[in-house]
Parts: sequence; C-alpha cells; structure tokens
Amino acid sequence: MKHKMIAVLCMAGLVALGACSSEEDSVQEKSNHGKIALDASHFSFTEEEYDADQTMAHAKSRAVVATPQPKTIDLGDDIFAEVSVETGTDVPKTRATKPLSDGQYTICAYDADHYRQGELTGTVSGGVFTSTDRMLLDPDVYDFVCYNSTVIPLEMDDPHHIRSYDYLQVENGMDNPMMGFSPAVNISGDEYFVPFHMKHKAMRVRLKIISEPEEGDKVSATIMVTPVAIGTGGYWRTIMQIFQRWDGTEYSASLTNADYAHFNDIPSTKTATGGEYLSSYEYLMPPGGTWNYLNRCSIRFDKGEIFGRSLVGKTIDLSTATFPAGYTEQENSTVTIKVKIKVPPHYLFQDGTVGTFANRGTRTPIGLVVTEKVGSNPGLAAALNVLSAPLQWENEVHGNSGDSYQNNTVCYPTPTAGLADMNGYNWTWDGSSSLDGKVRANEASKYPAFYAAAHYNPGVTVTGANVGKWFMPSFGQLVKALQLTAPDYKITDATSGMSPWMRALGTYSDSEAPRKLDRCLIVGGGTGFHGISSGFIQTSTQVDGTSAFRKYQPTAIIISELGFNQIFVTWKTMMNGNVWPFVEF
Repeated sequence: MKHKMIAVLCMAGLVALGACSSEEDSVQEKSNHGKIALDASHFSFTEEEYDADQTMAHAKSRAVVATPQPKTIDLGDDIFAEVSVETGTDVPKTRATKPLSDGQYTICAYDADHYRQGELTGTVSGGVFTSTDRMLLDPDVYDFVCYNSTVIPLEMDDPHHIRSYDYLQVENGMDNPMMGFSPAVNISGDEYFVPFHMKHKAMRVRLKIISEPEEGDKVSATIMVTPVAIGTGGYWRTIMQIFQRWDGTEYSASLTNADYAHFNDIPSTKTATGGEYLSSYEYLMPPGGTWNYLNRCSIRFDKGEIFGRSLVGKTIDLSTATFPAGYTEQENSTVTIKVKIKVPPHYLFQDGTVGTFANRGTRTPIGLVVTEKVGSNPGLAAALNVLSAPLQWENEVHGNSGDSYQNNTVCYPTPTAGLADMNGYNWTWDGSSSLDGKVRANEASKYPAFYAAAHYNPGVTVTGANVGKWFMPSFGQLVKALQLTAPDYKITDATSGMSPWMRALGTYSDSEAPRKLDRCLIVGGGTGFHGISSGFIQTSTQVDGTSAFRKYQPTAIIISELGFNQIFVTWKTMMNGNVWPFVEF
C-alpha cells in the first residue's frame, strides 16, 4: 500500500508540474500586458493552383481551350507565322494540396477600425513557414492579410485623413505576386489559428514558338503595348479586397509603345517535327472588366535566326492572332502565346498540301516551296530535279542573229527591273504573251526548254487539284528560289560592258548557300543540281537590250559550288542551258 501511495503521489506531482508548465507557457504568451503571442506555428497556408475556379472552359475540362484555325501572317523575307492564344495549362492538375511557394512573406493584422495592429515576416522553404519573430495582439477579432515579397506595401492616409489604410501594389513584371485574406479571426483564449488561402494576383503569360525547321538559335522577344490607356498595376485594398488606387478610384495608366513583358534567350528543344521554344512565365496584371490587353499588343523579336533567316525586328500584331471563344484575361490564369514559324524548307506534296519533310507521313514531296500561298495569291514551288542541257530556249534560230528580235510581249532593260518579272507561267503557257502567238509549252521543236519544263514529271501522280502546270521560271521567280538559302542575295545593275545584264551581277560567294539549296532538293527526294552539265539555269525572262547585237537575249544565273556567281544574258540557241521547272499551288 505504501508503494502504491508513493506512485500515486508521483503521478500527481507530474500532472501538477505539467499544469504549471502549461500555465507558465500561457502566462508567457500573455506576459506583454495581456497580449497574445502568435508565432509561425499559428498560421497555415494553401496555395491556389493556376487556372482554378476560372469561368472559362479550360477550368472545367482541365484542357487547353480549343482555338479556331489560325491564319497565316506574312512577316517578310519569306517568313510566315501562325499566331494563336491559348488559355489553361497543359499539365493535368492533381488532387494533392499545393505547398506554398518558397519565398518571403509578410502577415498583417487589422482591427475593426482597419488599423494595423501587428506584423510578422517570415520565409517559406519546402512548404514550411518559419519566422524568428512573434506577433503580439490584444484578445480581439482581426482581419489578417498575407502577401509575398513581390507585392509592394504602401502606407498612406485616406482622402479624409481620418484613419490610416494600407495598400498593396501589384505591378506588371513582378514575379508571381500572391495574397491571402483571412477575415474575422477570433484571437482569444488558448486556441487561435489563422489559415490563409493564397491566391495569385496576376495572370502568367508565356511565349511558345514552334519552328518546323530543326536548325535555329536562341530567341528573345518583347511584348509591346500599343498606344492605348491600360492598367500597369493595382492596389489591393486589404480590407475591401478590391483593386484600387490610393484615392479610391480605379487604377489605370497610359503606356505608349512601352515594353510590357520580356522573354529573353529562349532555348530551342528538338522535336520530331522541328524545334520548340518555350519561355518562362511573365506575370502581368489583368485589366479587369470585359476588355483585354493582349489584343492591344504586339510581339517584337529581338534575337534569333531560323534557317538562315533573321527574326530580329519582325513584329506580330496580336490583334491578328486567333483567340479562343470567350477569351478573357483574369488573375490566376495561364495564357500561352503560340507562334508557329514557317520558314523554308517546306515541301509541296503530291496531294497539294505543304509541310516539312519530317511530317510528310505517306505524302510524297514534288517541289520545294519558294513562296507560301497567302490569301488569294498562289504559292510557288521549284521542282526537286533540275533538267540537264542541252535544252535550248529557242531552236529555230541559228547563230546569234535570232537574238536581235523580240519574243516576249514585255522585256526588261536591267536586272533590277527584271526582278519584277514573276510571269514564268504566262511565258510558258499563254500564247498571247508571245509575239508569235505560240504556246511554248506545246512547242517541243521550237521551244525545247519551255516544253521540257511544262512536261516535267515529278515521278508520282499529282492528285492535288490546287497544283497547277509546270513552267520555266522567270528571272524574278528564280531569284526568289535562290534567296531561300541566301536571303541577303541582292541584284544590281552592271555599269559597264555590252549590257546592263552582262556578267558579274548578283555575285554571291557564300558557298554554303548553294549547298543548302541543293541539300533541300535532295532531302525531298530529288537529284538537285547534281548531274547537270553546267551551272547555267535559264529563265523565261527576255532582255530589252540597248544594242542591236543580242538585243533580246534570254537571261540565266550561274549556280556553282562557290555560290550564285553571275547573271548572264545568253543566246537563245545556247546548248549548255539547264531548266529548273516551277509550279504554282
């Protein structure tokens, strides 16, 4: 019995000690004139996922909102783009609660009169909030506000100078601003706990560039604001939970041609069909109301090159982009600006469609796309094979005498003037464009070069109804083809010699340019420039010469392994002229 009594007394003592300890802790917490101490353990956090609770369709389906088929935009230099705007994320959401993002956070407590009574700053790492400070509050009911370090607190008096208000400023470009609001929390007794549901106060925007050619470099771009009045930031009134300026009015500002967001040095990732550039997120303020920002902006490329073509200075007006139905910009949403760059080499397939060799599927390439179809203007493609000499421009003329009379209804005095000649189809198939009234495509004897071009066989049955008839290209059309791999290839006029057309014009000594062009033809399944007897590529363009001797000669460009070396005027019966057939689609 004695031993039992001792055991009971010991247990009673332990309970008493525990009670004393609890009382001491409680006293310690209330030791500052009856105030209650809140440390990091008294706060909990959840973070709202992006695109949660949005009114748009992507929130319901957890999928990117479908957009109409984007239209093709001509950026110049034979660079085309399809631009669309997508909302939502392509990453499925999980049911697990998202931990609070790492960073610094500030918690403020406000009494019923909206005065700030306490503040606590701490850090989050791995979802755990820690702080070396404590918040001391009188027992009462408080509104709590939490915000991360990218939100800017402003302290100012209200317009009537009656009481002090706190405003939280959110600006464009700030990294993932977040706020949480926990109203009417009773801080009293021994149980007090403040939960925060942190919300993103900006929309996140990224740039996704799809490049069908595999080769490319890092790309930088800027979203530019068009000259309209737009909001650049806002103030989150901690108690009323509305964005407003310090004077209580709706926030707005005027930005004229200002930078809105920067996407710098976006790397390329190789894909099965080309390359993909995916930027990190920029965080932008949604405008609120029923209007949007992005359709008032433009994208300016600041850095990058794709397939030998510089993107620098190219601008896309986002008002021409395709937006999903019901598109609206709102906080906590994800927006992806998708730009599909279409740059040669594109191939024309036997079914009349266009695409890269990598995504050909069961289709067979029949030509290298020189210019894309834009609107009502047809596209232009060059055959994958070059027809070897001898193929005379005209066969009924012997010697040089025939070069003194005109065949085409229009002739060109200089190479720069000849660049305007895009009428290869007419010179080949339209009898009214020839002074002798003959359709050269049907004249195997008199016009062998034209006949060979017109009857070119790509080696497969062409089923595309949009694919036209083959023809001998004009001077301007041939130059367009050469500029596929030499975009800076320029044509000038000769200042000396027998003719402004004669020799040493348009010389381009970059040996890589013809090799790239040849490689494009061979990749598509053709023979390219291999096996041709000379580098003379004839055109259907005719010179309007200043001298009686060879006054109306045809034109040609020499293509060699050293480059696109010279423009030549040739005689019509030249025996070493090759033909490169073209076709419209």
